[in-house]
Amino acid sequence: MGLYKEFLIGDSKVEVSLLQFADDTLLLCSPVISQLLNLKAMLRCYEMVSGQRSNFGKSRLYAINVSESDASSFARIMGCGLDVFPATYLGLPLGVGRPRHNLWAPIIQRIERRLATWKRRLVSKGGRLVLIKAILSNMPIYFLSLFHCPASVAKRIEQIQRRFL
Repeated sequence: MGLYKEFLIGDSKVEVSLLQFADDTLLLCSPVISQLLNLKAMLRCYEMVSGQRSNFGKSRLYAINVSESDASSFARIMGCGLDVFPATYLGLPLGVGRPRHNLWAPIIQRIERRLATWKRRLVSKGGRLVLIKAILSNMPIYFLSLFHCPASVAKRIEQIQRRFL
């Protein structure tokens, strides 16, 4: 019926209306009041048909290239909170622009904190190797699903692992 238009992303103008991960849904639309009202109406229809309620109190609105006053009024219309970028979603930073070395600082700190709890002298060389392969090598994998790892960061992680071994 054309009540809800997709959001255009990138130079190639890819149309995206929603993204889902586990039990989260990300709804995308143009910053037009009629679009928001139609979106809210569709969510209400879904509630009536499925019996599941949308929890607008737990929902967040992220406005991109929209004035602060418009974003506030959009959040009031939707009955949800307003947030700004950069933000964190499932432990990954969003809206940070091009990945930089400091983006990887939390991963390196987490690896170093994990190592601080292990008593290197009390673990055999084989045990240290297993810990490195099973735990330390897997810690950055989730981050790697979204961001390219700079060579200097990979070198730093390897250096930390080598020192522990």
